[in-house]
Amino acid sequence: MKRTKVLGALLAAMAALVSVGSPGASARPRSAPPAPTISAAASPTLLVVNQSSTVSGKVTPATTTRTVILQRKIGGVWSDRSSASVNTSTGAYKIPMKPTGVGMYTLRVRSAGGTVVSRTIYIRVWRSKQVFSKTGSYSSPRTLFSGMYNTVSSSPKSGCRYMATLVGIPGDLASNFIIPGGSGGVPATKYDMNIPRANYTVKVETTASCPWTIIFWRY
Repeated sequence: MKRTKVLGALLAAMAALVSVGSPGASARPRSAPPAPTISAAASPTLLVVNQSSTVSGKVTPATTTRTVILQRKIGGVWSDRSSASVNTSTGAYKIPMKPTGVGMYTLRVRSAGGTVVSRTIYIRVWRSKQVFSKTGSYSSPRTLFSGMYNTVSSSPKSGCRYMATLVGIPGDLASNFIIPGGSGGVPATKYDMNIPRANYTVKVETTASCPWTIIFWRY
């Protein structure tokens, strides 16, 4: 009886040794942690000179860096512009900025050591803007325009139809200043309207229930 118990114990021990040594039973290596990342977004992305915008995002993991640096790309070279602290609990950060020149700004956010970089983001800075927003047909007071503009027109109402023109444009140029209407929250844009310096009336023709907004962005 004792010999049987001893033999059984030996067999169990051998089985355990074989199990431990077999490849299938070995512990799997731990997977590497995900690479650190920095997200970035700007708001607003369309603004005028000296208007404030904010670049914000999140560092993951939150302890990757205590500080993030905003960079701008000019002539193919990235240069540091400003910095902000990172919330080490949430990873959130905010970097305020106030552009002083017109043009397209190409931006990104990097970690303090520069090893982690966000995607590239863009903001467009204009010289000035003029906004007209009403419901139904409308004729504005005479308003001064001068120079090159992009116009963005939109309506939150689906199916809304309207057309805007600048009254006062010389007859042979008038067709170049018909502004299409955007509907259902999808804006319509007309690019590079070179408007001779003068006072004009913005005239909108539509139904009484159609709300609309037109923004003239000046280069």
